[in-house]
Amino acid sequence: MRNLLRVVLVASIAMSSVFAQATELFFSEYIEGSSNNKALEIYNGTGSAIDLADYQIAQSSNGGGWAFWHVFPGGASIAAGDVWVIVNSSAVIAGMQEASDESLAFPSVVIHNGDDARALVKIVGTDTTWIDIIGVPDVDPGTGWEVAGVTDGTKDHTLVRKSTVTSGTTNWTASAGTDADSSQWIVYYQNFHMLGAHNQAEVPIAAIQFVPQPDSTDASPLDGQVVTISGVVTSEFWGSSSNRYMFVQDAEAAWSGIMLFEFGWDAFDGGSITGLAQGDSVTVTGTVAEYFGMTELIDVTSVIIHGTAMNPPAPMAVTTLAANDEQYESCLVMVTDVDITNGDDGNGEWIIDDGSGPVSVDDRWDYYYFPTTGDSLASITGAMEYTFSAAKLQPRLAADVVEAGEFVRIQRIQQVRGSDLMKAPFDAVSDTSYLRQDTVSVTGVVTMPTGLSFAGDGVKFNLADIHGGPWSGIMFYNPDSTAYPVLYEGDSIKATGWVDEYQTGPSGMTEFWIVGPITVLGVGNSHRAFIVSHDRSLLNPALSAAAPIAWILFRKNVIVLSRSCNFCFCSS
Repeated sequence: MRNLLRVVLVASIAMSSVFAQATELFFSEYIEGSSNNKALEIYNGTGSAIDLADYQIAQSSNGGGWAFWHVFPGGASIAAGDVWVIVNSSAVIAGMQEASDESLAFPSVVIHNGDDARALVKIVGTDTTWIDIIGVPDVDPGTGWEVAGVTDGTKDHTLVRKSTVTSGTTNWTASAGTDADSSQWIVYYQNFHMLGAHNQAEVPIAAIQFVPQPDSTDASPLDGQVVTISGVVTSEFWGSSSNRYMFVQDAEAAWSGIMLFEFGWDAFDGGSITGLAQGDSVTVTGTVAEYFGMTELIDVTSVIIHGTAMNPPAPMAVTTLAANDEQYESCLVMVTDVDITNGDDGNGEWIIDDGSGPVSVDDRWDYYYFPTTGDSLASITGAMEYTFSAAKLQPRLAADVVEAGEFVRIQRIQQVRGSDLMKAPFDAVSDTSYLRQDTVSVTGVVTMPTGLSFAGDGVKFNLADIHGGPWSGIMFYNPDSTAYPVLYEGDSIKATGWVDEYQTGPSGMTEFWIVGPITVLGVGNSHRAFIVSHDRSLLNPALSAAAPIAWILFRKNVIVLSRSCNFCFCSS
C-alpha cells in the first residue's frame, strides 16, 4: 500500500522517459486562436545556446508560396532547453503576452489563419537549410490542414509538439500524421496554450484531459506519462469509505479537472491531516492512466500542499445533458432547477433532468439526501465521474444537494466536510455550520422533549430528520422559556428560525433559534435510533462533533464503570 505524505519540498522530479538530444531548433507550439490570439514557439533541445542571427521564419499566405520572411531581433538567442515565443501584440488570452519574447503587431509572422504555412529556415551565407514546416506553402487547403486526424487541425486549434519529437521535418504529411498516434503534434482546443516551456514537467490539466474527438477516443494524449499538475482540491473523500478518490482542478473551465486515485489516503499524525483536503492548493506528481474510460492520475509520488487556495474554482453551471460531456469529466459542476425522474436507479444512483436530458447522480460520498421520483431540487453540485460506462454526478456532502420548496433538511444544516470535522477537537470554528446565520424552515420529529434537559431560564428540545443517522439532529434553544409550546417525544413539527453556533470548548454546538410559531403536524411519530456499534465509537471525532445529543444513542450489554465522574464511560 502506498501512503500519501505531506511533502514540504520536492528536490527534483524524474520524467518518465529520457529523450534523445535534438540537433536543431524546431517548432514546439502553434496557436491559431480566436481573433488575434496567435503565437509560435521554437524549442532549443540541442544542449547548447543558439544565436538566432542565422535563422528566419518563412511565411506563406493562402497557398501563395514563400513570400514573406521574419527576421529575429539583433542579439536574440535561445538557451539550451529554452524556447523563443512570438505572440500577436493584440492577443488577450491570459499568460500569452507574459510568455512572449517578441510581441508583434500587423503585419507579422503571427498574423495567420489555418491556411497559412510557416517554416523555420537557417541561412548561413549562400547556404539555406529548411528545418521545419507547418502546412504546405503552395497549397490553399480552404480553412486548414488536417492534423492527427482532426479536420482543420491548423484552424481554431493549438498544436503542441509531442515530447518524443527531437527534430523538425520538412515533410508536413509525416509531421501532421493521420491519427493521434502517427502525428508529431497533439491537437488542443482553441485558445489553449502552454507557451513558455517545452517538455514541461508541470502541465495544465487540460493538456492531460483534452481530446479533439471524444466520440472517437477519449484516452488522454499523455496516457502512461509521469506529469506534475498544480491546482485546487475540489472534492475530498474524508467522511466516506472511499479513501482513494480526490479531484483537483486548475481552472474554472472545461477539461480542467482530474481524479487522483491512490489507496491509503487516510493516515493521521497527531490530529493533523496528512492527506489532501478540499480547498487545498496543491502540486501533485503522478502517472496518467485510463481506467475504463476515466482519466486518472495514479501512482502518486509526491504532493506539495501550499495551503488554502485564495480563489478556488467555483462550480460551472451546466445543463443536465451537458454534464455528461467528456469535457466536464472530473470538473466541479452545478445543475439547477431539476426534477427527479427516477429516485432509485439501483446501486445508490438516481436520475435528474432539467429538461435538456438526463444525468445520473451517484453516491460516492455521503450527502444524506433521500430522492423520491417526482420531487424537484433547486440545485445539485458535484464532481463529474465516469464509471460503469456512464457519466455520474457525485455530490460531495449535504450542502451540495439543495431542496426546492419550503424546507431545508437538517443534514444540510449540520454536515461539514470531513477535513473540517477532523480539526474540530483542536479549534473552535472548523465544525461551524455552512448555513450559519441563515434563516431556514425545517421539519422533523422531536427526540428530546421540552422540559427534559436543563436550559436555565430558557427552553430547549431536539429535533431529528425522520431518516435518522449521522447529521440528522439539531437542538432548538431560546432563553425565553415561553418561546416554545410543550413538546413531546414523537411530535412531528415544522418551524422557521436561524442557525447559529454555541461554543462550549474547542468545537461548537449548532443550534436553531426560532423566529416564528411552531406548527405541530402530528403526534406519536417514530424516529430512527442511531446505534453505536463499537465500544469507543462515541469518542470518534466524526460522531462527537456531529450533534450527537440530537440523536437517540444506545449500546446494548453495557457495564457502568463509574457513577461519580462527570463524563462516564461504559464497556460492553
